[in-house]
Amino acid sequence: MRGVFIYPKRRGCGEISIRLLNRVFISIYSYLLEVLDDHF
Repeated sequence: MRGVFIYPKRRGCGEISIRLLNRVFISIYSYLLEVLDDHF
């Protein structure tokens, strides 16, 4: 599991993982905004 958090030295894999993390973060953030909008 430790290898998942360490970015690989090869540039391509690192870029793909960063893009995936960004996409997941944006989706969670927008979901939280919608939930907060509903409550407030």
